[in-house]
Amino acid sequence: MERVLKIPEFLAHLKTYGGYPVPFTQLWAFGKPDFRAVDMEHCARCLRDKLCAICGRRLGEYCYFIGGPLSKKNRLFVDPAMQAMRGVRLADLRFSEWAETRIL
Repeated sequence: MERVLKIPEFLAHLKTYGGYPVPFTQLWAFGKPDFRAVDMEHCARCLRDKLCAICGRRLGEYCYFIGGPLSKKNRLFVDPAMQAMRGVRLADLRFSEWAETRIL
């Protein structure tokens, strides 16, 4: 049985897979998201146009990066910037809902 997540309004415009919203920068291959890789064109658009990595919409005055202590120390992060609410919700989804769900 597939779990269905109530998608927050700010993510409702994104493509979904298995009932979950797929981040804007996620790579799609053969009609499904490849969670091992990012779409480099979308990442470049995020950097160039100041878009959120999660929702793909314009960043506000402040932006945030998700990473560990080493990322913070070196000021190097894997994912482009995201809006505060998107980053927090993504972290919540990844570590609570997604952790309990089958691997897609």
